[in-house]
Amino acid sequence: MLFSSTTMDAPSLVQVDPLDLEGKFNEEWIQMAISVMKWNGFKANGNPSYSFHEAAQMFHVSKTTLTACFNGQKTCKEGHKHKQSLNDAAEAALVEWIQECGHQNIPLHPSAMAAYAKAISGVEIGECWVQCFQKRHPELQAVRATLRSSTALRFLQGGSKV
Repeated sequence: MLFSSTTMDAPSLVQVDPLDLEGKFNEEWIQMAISVMKWNGFKANGNPSYSFHEAAQMFHVSKTTLTACFNGQKTCKEGHKHKQSLNDAAEAALVEWIQECGHQNIPLHPSAMAAYAKAISGVEIGECWVQCFQKRHPELQAVRATLRSSTALRFLQGGSKV
């Protein structure tokens, strides 16, 4: 459970389950820290009851970044949205295509991913973009590993050559 309170009128400090943090990206952790700080309320002077220092330590994020986001600064992703080669919908379509290729045991080279991304967006895509894309989508690593494992297994069983 993310939020807990012992009384209804005066909320106590929030206890965070470490399992709730597993697999979260830094921006998600920051948003969770902000939610906890807001949920715990504010002092008479307008400062949050839960300090930035405490929240930053609890969620393992930078205090400076947490303070900036709390005060309304855009996240890195939001701030650079105009520079993205693919919008969110196009990137989701690319992820779906890569996963479908993985399920069909079709090996993908970064140049194939770049070519498909270019077809979707109409913008030239470099291999560096593909590497950053793969970092943004770690769920695709499992597809790639499964693909290699199944190909190796077929080869060992005397099936098709690699």
